[in-house]
Amino acid sequence: AAAFADWGIPTAESVREVRERLPHTCLIASGGLHTGVDAAKAIALGADLAGFGRTLLAGAAGPESSILKQEAVYHQLERIEFELRAAMFGIGASSLQFLRATDRLVKLA
Repeated sequence: AAAFADWGIPTAESVREVRERLPHTCLIASGGLHTGVDAAKAIALGADLAGFGRTLLAGAAGPESSILKQEAVYHQLERIEFELRAAMFGIGASSLQFLRATDRLVKLA
């Protein structure tokens, strides 16, 4: 597995490149997103939506009953939404439209 540690293209880089080349397409960022802050970054970079497959799958596939699984996923989504809203508040973005237009995302070298 170590041979594949740097395999692929990071989500942030992919989002920037695809948005640059296809400015009017619907773009969904996924892969490595775990928090609402990750979603905020992806949207600020140009994504229209953020996907959380593995993050949500853990709660949905647990050994609990179906209702407990639904509650676990619901609570994860609540947490992600809160984190996204907190990130938006922190940079002064009152809507996703403003988040998409932010200039407060800085790439560190």
